[in-house]
Amino acid sequence: MMLWASLLGLSLCLRTAAESCLAAAEAAIARAPERKQNMYTTTHLFKRHLAQFFCPMTASQQLTVAEIGVFHGHTTAVLAAVFHQVIAVDVEESYLRLASLQTNGSRNVVFLTGDSGADRWHAFRSNRIDAVVIDADHRYESVLADISNALSVKTVKHFAFHDYQAAGVRQAVAEFEERGALVNCQAIGSGWDGSAWYDGWNAETETKVSEGRLCRRGKLGNLAPSFVNKTFYVYQTPIAEFRKEMDCLFLAGRMTCSTLQGSWGFRGEARRLHILLDNPSGGSLEVLFNKDYTAFIMAYLGSTYFGLQEGLAFMAVKQANRLFKDAKRQPL
Repeated sequence: MMLWASLLGLSLCLRTAAESCLAAAEAAIARAPERKQNMYTTTHLFKRHLAQFFCPMTASQQLTVAEIGVFHGHTTAVLAAVFHQVIAVDVEESYLRLASLQTNGSRNVVFLTGDSGADRWHAFRSNRIDAVVIDADHRYESVLADISNALSVKTVKHFAFHDYQAAGVRQAVAEFEERGALVNCQAIGSGWDGSAWYDGWNAETETKVSEGRLCRRGKLGNLAPSFVNKTFYVYQTPIAEFRKEMDCLFLAGRMTCSTLQGSWGFRGEARRLHILLDNPSGGSLEVLFNKDYTAFIMAYLGSTYFGLQEGLAFMAVKQANRLFKDAKRQPL
């Protein structure tokens, strides 16, 4: 009987906490303009769906959300009412100043200036991030990189995407759903039920694609890119002689070479890595992979280097040796 009473009391407490969370979120939503007044913000319905999804969770645990793309901070204010901590990131410092006004100096919001590239996600890996709201660059390559970087933070379990009606966002999210990295996805915001809505100011922008999408990390969300745990032989270009300059091994979030090492993350597009070097002087470099991640090009200290996956380098040498043996059988 006492156990039942305790469970009932806990249930009531959680329900009360969830209701308080929703009430605080609704107050923040009421202060925000609707998308009809500001086409660059999220709709009230999108904000409400986020609150309805996360408030039951935050009633029983302290969760942290990273918001990628802040603009004027109207969505940030709602997230601040729902989550224990909000990390808000935007490339425009002026947007962050406006956003800080919307959140009324809330102590649970941290504003960070910068893009969502490797340097920012490298910092996130040292913290616990439970959810991400991605509403930044809507180009396919950028969204692909944002999702890949978010998946590299192992604690992230929930992913919310705004402007899902944009072709680049929809294509990138669909690819990760097909791979099983994002699962249990549901439509949120305007058009969540398949009804038509206006993305812009006129009838030409009518769409039945939902404004947002909310997903969970799938079991395949922990799959590493195909170049991880692979060694590459690196040659300086132009290759005057068949002599490698260094070996480079890519690990999860790390690149270790014979003469340099650092932390990597995707930058701008899925095939481009941004490397933060560990050497005393710091610095960074970029690595651009080919389509199947078996070779790359990188610039370092004024020189250009070509990296080839170890297995392919062995195959080239083996093929060359076979041709030498064949040549010996042929008369000169």
